[in-house]
Amino acid sequence: MWQQGNTYTRIDFDGTKEELCEAYASFVQSMVAADSSGKEVSDIVWQEIETYLEGKKSAQATVETIDRRVQLYFDER
Repeated sequence: MWQQGNTYTRIDFDGTKEELCEAYASFVQSMVAADSSGKEVSDIVWQEIETYLEGKKSAQATVETIDRRVQLYFDER
């Protein structure tokens, strides 16, 4: 199985079980742990969503602000 967003696509494998295990092991070894930026980005999103929920900003303005702030966060890292 392969995940893209919330969609799963089946990938057929025509090799042997041993080849499948080797391919899977290689895939797992190639993975890199996610960095810790998730918390900071989540904080930015929730700060801006609170402003939207309070009626102080439109949905479009909120999205634009989130996009700008998250991009700035990554640019400064």
